[in-house]
Parts: sequence; C-alpha cells; structure tokens
Amino acid sequence: MSDNLKLEKAEISHLPEIVRIEKESFSAPWSDASIASSIESELAHCVCLMQDEKVVGYAMFAFVFEEGELLNIAVDPALRGLGYGDRLLSHVTECALENKVERLFLEVRESNASARSLYKKHGFEELGVRKNYYRSPTEDAVIMVLKLN
Repeated sequence: MSDNLKLEKAEISHLPEIVRIEKESFSAPWSDASIASSIESELAHCVCLMQDEKVVGYAMFAFVFEEGELLNIAVDPALRGLGYGDRLLSHVTECALENKVERLFLEVRESNASARSLYKKHGFEELGVRKNYYRSPTEDAVIMVLKLN
C-alpha cells in the first residue's frame, strides 16, 4: 500500500470529492446535504483517506453507548482493489474499540459480494435481512454485526 496515504477527519472542504465518490459508487447516493450534515454532526464520525491531498475514500460511522453503526463507506472506483477499503474499515474498528463499542452494525446490498467479503474478512457476521431496503434497484439489505466484546 502506498506510503503517502493518511487518514484525516472529514471537513466541508472535502465535500465535493466525497460527493463525487459517493455518486460514482452508489445507485442511490446520499444527497450532498446529507453528507454535509454528517460531516458537521457532533454525533457522526467522518474520516477521509487522503492520497497526495486528494480524497480517495471515506467512512462515516456513529456510536451510541455500546453500539455502533457503519453508516457509509466508499473508495474511488478507479482505486479499488488496492486495500483502501480495508484501511478505512480497520480505522472504523479501531475507533469503535477506543469508544468501548461492543457491537458494530452495518447494512449492505445483498448483491455486493466484494463488500460482504471485506466485512467478513474483518470478522463481521451476517445477522439477518431487511427486505426491499434499497432502491434503484430495489434489493434486500444484509444486516451484519461485528462483536467486539
């Protein structure tokens, strides 16, 4: 993995790059306003993976007491397969441990085999299914959990 990668707290100045990656990554992307709200939120954590001062990926997550949720994670489609998603997910897990989170949850499209594989590699287990959770196209979400304690 490249030595010139660093993680940093997402700022509003990162919004255009995050929005671009979001729109290139998802068929039903978050709105610009939702992303901006998450960046500015006191409750959510938003981090960017930076390479040469450019956003190459991001993760948004939240913790409430002993539970956490991975809200959103994406890597620039042109840079997938380089371990960047792995690096972001490792950071989220480290933050969860630091915040004494016992269970970290997420939802993922049933058809997203690469994401599900990444999550399983990090110890997430499939917990259940939310029927017709996603739109554009309509698809079930697989609920996954990582038990940290």
